[in-house]
Amino acid sequence: MPSAYSKTVRQMGDAALRLLGDYQGSGKNGRQWTWIEVERALKDTVFALAAATGILKKVQTIQLEENVAVYDLPDDCIRVLRVGIHGLSGRVVLPASMAEYDYQSQDTAATGFPTQFFRDILSPNQIGFYPMPSRAGSSFTRDSAYGLLRRLTDGDGNALPLDANRPLRQIRGVPFRRSGTGYVIRDVISTYGNVQVVYVRAPDFPTNPSETIDSEIPDYVHKDIPYGACLRLMAGSRKGIHRVKMRRFILKWNNALFDLRRRFEHKGPLDAACIPGGVESQVSTELFDYPTE
Repeated sequence: MPSAYSKTVRQMGDAALRLLGDYQGSGKNGRQWTWIEVERALKDTVFALAAATGILKKVQTIQLEENVAVYDLPDDCIRVLRVGIHGLSGRVVLPASMAEYDYQSQDTAATGFPTQFFRDILSPNQIGFYPMPSRAGSSFTRDSAYGLLRRLTDGDGNALPLDANRPLRQIRGVPFRRSGTGYVIRDVISTYGNVQVVYVRAPDFPTNPSETIDSEIPDYVHKDIPYGACLRLMAGSRKGIHRVKMRRFILKWNNALFDLRRRFEHKGPLDAACIPGGVESQVSTELFDYPTE
């Protein structure tokens, strides 16, 4: 539930226009900037906040396939933080560069249990594993504490094979029978034999300006987002007043980002390996240091 600090997109847009001295009414175009431009600047600012602070995390299970090395990452993945096999309770899959294999003349077609992942020669939305999985990961999960289903038996004790007749036998997410020697399985992906990717995700941004932004972004930072949006809107302006405002807004916005990162620290021992060069200077030198002279 939104707190007293929460602001809708329209409220943040109105606040940005007031800071710019261009407010002409709630949700209306200003004299210099249109509402569409303000809304786009807010959306870009919220995305930059998520990318710079890493506060929005998500876990995705990737089901491995036999002899397949490269897989697609989720569409909302901004940055990979951790890769583990068998879930968080399993083993970490360490990051590596394809250059390591090239220098050592390793056979990248080797198969086995994945121990490393690489991304440097792939598309931004892909991840690769070495060695290639020698077998597919499990696509089933437990229905009871006694283990995975091995077989079902009929009333005479005859085993029923697990084949294409599963839909006919109505084996779904809920067991249709709890008697006999078999345990019913559910057709969902488990962590066993698969990898779980922990990543920084892209934020949700509503299409309706009367709604709030991503619920996992703390409400108390909503008041600072208009400053980031103003910086983006004024970046192409040559007016002296805008240059003066930018000096003040850069300091205020960067302080808000650093404070948010301190509250939700996301860095770990693999972060620098996942992101060559690290992210220490992204906030101040890459995203919001606009020229003010």
